[in-house]
Amino acid sequence: MAGAYLRSHEEGWRNPKHRGQWRSTLERYVFPAIGATPVALASVRPGVVGDQALREAVSMLEAIALQGAVREPAVRVCRDEQDDGVWLDLGREDWGLVHVNAQGWRLVPGANVPLLRPRGLRPLPVPVRVDRDLALADLRRLLNLRPGEAGQPSGDIVLAVLWLVSVLYPRGPYPVLALDGEQGSAKTTMSLVMRRLADPNLADIQPMPKQERDLALACRNGRLLALDNLSSIAPDMADALCRVATGSGFRERQLYTNDEENMGWVQNPVLLNGIPALLARGDLADRAIALTLPAIPDHLRRTEVDFWREFDTAAAGILGLLLDAIATALRRLPEVRLERPPRMADFAWLACAAAPAFGWSEGQVLAALEENRAAAVAGVIEADAVAATILALAQEHGAWIGTPSELNRTGMAGGFCAWVMPPGRLSPVGHSSAPRPRREGCFRSA
Repeated sequence: MAGAYLRSHEEGWRNPKHRGQWRSTLERYVFPAIGATPVALASVRPGVVGDQALREAVSMLEAIALQGAVREPAVRVCRDEQDDGVWLDLGREDWGLVHVNAQGWRLVPGANVPLLRPRGLRPLPVPVRVDRDLALADLRRLLNLRPGEAGQPSGDIVLAVLWLVSVLYPRGPYPVLALDGEQGSAKTTMSLVMRRLADPNLADIQPMPKQERDLALACRNGRLLALDNLSSIAPDMADALCRVATGSGFRERQLYTNDEENMGWVQNPVLLNGIPALLARGDLADRAIALTLPAIPDHLRRTEVDFWREFDTAAAGILGLLLDAIATALRRLPEVRLERPPRMADFAWLACAAAPAFGWSEGQVLAALEENRAAAVAGVIEADAVAATILALAQEHGAWIGTPSELNRTGMAGGFCAWVMPPGRLSPVGHSSAPRPRREGCFRSA
């Protein structure tokens, strides 16, 4: 029994930072079955192990781990290199997994896969297969999103569901999901629903970390980074979120050393929510799906007890549908071709491949992405003084050609802008502002 446990969970012991977990694992699972064998005196009765025996056992496991093959560990989901499938850790005490490939998904009692379990990881429901329309209706009731018309889902619903699919897919880059809306529009509740359907955690949602190092740590100890109730995003943290979503390395000096570094790679789905629109910076907006939640009338409000009871009833079937979508995507990805890939083309590719699992077409997905992108562009232009000036000049003159210095003078003279900026600073700002008016068809680089 103990030997089988060690073999099936050896991957969790291949990272030195989990040394404390090794000790608790040995105490809870292994020694109650084998006593102090093989590293302690036979006189120690089963279940009671001294510190010396535990230290020897941990050292033995470290030596065994160092002799094994090196594999990149992950949290919650990882690729199956043998059939290009996906492993999903349900996070339950029985160490159950879900294996997904192009043929479908199945429950597996245990497997030797490089999945880690950080301290805050919480269990997913055991997925079940239910009727597609029933599961979609359950999910729609749990999300406060703009309704569709003529029996068709809105673009917001399509993008929110397919974003959830991407969270369960181990390859990025990932779009940032940004929720905004007035007070009481269930932004936090929707964030919790999305988190608990894909990667439940002791800290399901959290405030914005104050340092990029803390952001990287949160990403390495969870699958989904969910930031709650943001009033604004500082430029440096907006850039950091872009790196997290598309993938980036982080490095810092190792404590108590002069020339050693701690290094890591993160690429995580990111979810944000706040009352104001959070995508004022164009580079973050280009990587995001922005959803504005409608106000909830007083007569439709529900108690949390009632809401989460419904969630618990529906979650297993919804997760089963999302896994069906992953299997559909794995089967269709080789044949999906996008003639004009949008920004975040990897997500569009995955979304188009998974769409038939929900009864949607590739055209619906691309139309939803284009509608969302156009709304994001309009919002960024309103918040960007330089982009707004370029757009105003184009609307006034039909065509305008000039240098950044001339743009500064013309904008001020015509009353199109209220900013004063030295020409040397305007040029780099123009580079960051140009993509939005270019998409409106009113800007062309020299």
